[in-house]
Amino acid sequence: MNNDFDFTIFSTVFASEEKKKEKKNKNGYAIASLVFGIVSVFCCCCCCFAETLGLIIMGVSAILAIVFAFLSKKNNDKMDAKAIAGLVLGIIAIVMLLLFIVAIVGVYSMIDTMPQEELLAFIEETYKPMVDEKTYNELVEAIKSIYATREGQ
Repeated sequence: MNNDFDFTIFSTVFASEEKKKEKKNKNGYAIASLVFGIVSVFCCCCCCFAETLGLIIMGVSAILAIVFAFLSKKNNDKMDAKAIAGLVLGIIAIVMLLLFIVAIVGVYSMIDTMPQEELLAFIEETYKPMVDEKTYNELVEAIKSIYATREGQ
């Protein structure tokens, strides 16, 4: 009677369990990337238009989406589809954030070069259809106070 037991089956089982754990970790990073990508685009669409907190949340979550997408890719493996989606959404949010910053800087630079009436007409034509009445009125009041301060100096 042969009592030899083949223990190699246990090493195979334990190795496959380690691979499953590693795959779950990678999948977690991909899901995190997708979630942060969705949050960044959501902030871009819903709570933007010069809202400082919305722009900060959008930027931070876009960067985290990109970082987690690259963390999900280990040992030169292919990226998971969720990680690719998070990466794309993060890049889109970064581009939109840069466009918002350029628009904000552009409006503030116009204050120094345009007369008040001309700037207010431009703001009414360009931004009034995009924002609600309260935000538009706050912007107009801010522009008027800036011009009043400049004239007082």
